[in-house]
Amino acid sequence: MGKKFKPISGGTHGDHHALWIDPKNPLHLIDGNDGGIDITYDGGRNWNDIQHMALAEVYQIGFDMRKPYYVYCGLQDNGSWGGPSATYEYSGIRNEDWYFIGGGDGFYAQVDPSDHNTIYRNYQMNGLSRYDLRIKRGKTIRPIGMQKEPPYRFNWNSPIHISPHDPHPTSVCADDEVVISRMNGNISNRDSRKIIHQRKPAFPSIKRCEDAKFHPNKQEI
Repeated sequence: MGKKFKPISGGTHGDHHALWIDPKNPLHLIDGNDGGIDITYDGGRNWNDIQHMALAEVYQIGFDMRKPYYVYCGLQDNGSWGGPSATYEYSGIRNEDWYFIGGGDGFYAQVDPSDHNTIYRNYQMNGLSRYDLRIKRGKTIRPIGMQKEPPYRFNWNSPIHISPHDPHPTSVCADDEVVISRMNGNISNRDSRKIIHQRKPAFPSIKRCEDAKFHPNKQEI
């Protein structure tokens, strides 16, 4: 027993986390993975992808200032999504009311306080983009290091913060710096502020960034 193994996960979602084996029928398996649940009745030769269960792992939540306001979230291995918090429709909120704004492991999704059509979202290692709802298209704005300096390093779940104070500068946290853009995230107009003054191999990184409660022009890290 155990001298030879062969894969049986063809047709399932990746990143497997749980497996149930029917004690009365070992060919009946239930696989729990990043995409939800897959079931086989023939030992893995054929899998049924269960798509009618509402399953998701949400990392971060954002919202806009509309009435009713819209909610944005980043999902584990299933990108970033937006949808209404409420509706005037008799049928309630439907699946088609939600829309996709980017792939990867969805993390932060922050909306420009003065323009609900502009959304900043990122995926793993700060794959940062600015999404425009009017044209349904995103633009990559991931900051890069200055010339002759080490490149920025980002946490797996890098924070994004948009100040509620005019002119709503956008902040992106790298491992030891806060990169601030005052022009809609454009890389050509940014200010980098070093917080940790010595790079360490243990990879210290900033986990959260927000406006100081009593100082509108300052930020807390």
